Parts: sequence; C-alpha cells; structure tokens
Amino acid sequence: MSVTAIIKLTAKPGKRAALMSTMAPAVEATSAQSSCLAVDLLACIEDPDDVLLIEHWTSVVAHETFIDGVIAAGGLDEIRPLLAAELQTRHYR
Repeated sequence: MSVTAIIKLTAKPGKRAALMSTMAPAVEATSAQSSCLAVDLLACIEDPDDVLLIEHWTSVVAHETFIDGVIAAGGLDEIRPLLAAELQTRHYR
C-alpha cells in the first residue's frame, strides 16, 4: 500500500516564487526515484506564503531514506533561507 507524504512549507513573506523555483530541481529529482510514485508542488490560493509538497511513495521507509540522503548531502541548504518556519512532514495512508 502506498504512502502519501505531505510536506508543508511556509515561505518568508514575498519569497514563495523564489522558494518554488528553487525547489523545482529537487521535485524533478524526487520524481525520478523508483520508489516515488508521484510528486506535486502546490501554491496555496488563500495564503501567498504557503506551499505544499505532496509525494506518493511505496513506503514511509522509502521516503525517510530518501530524505535522510537529501539532508546529508545538503539538499535543503538552498531552501532554508527562504523559509519562515521549519518544514512540517506527515505521512498518510
């Protein structure tokens, strides 16, 4: 059974476009993973600083393993300066 990871990102005021642009290569790399079934990067209509990253994975372990590798490689270093708060990740079935 697949797992959906919902990652909430809050951009610093006025930085949502820069955040989404900076994340585009990471979204492409994520979708290329064999255990990643789909990825969507969504901008909130009501809140100009709100972004959701919705990822569908084969398992929680597959997602966490991938994210651990991204973090270890410094893959979040470019987006952290654009964030107003820490990422919030939840897994759903």
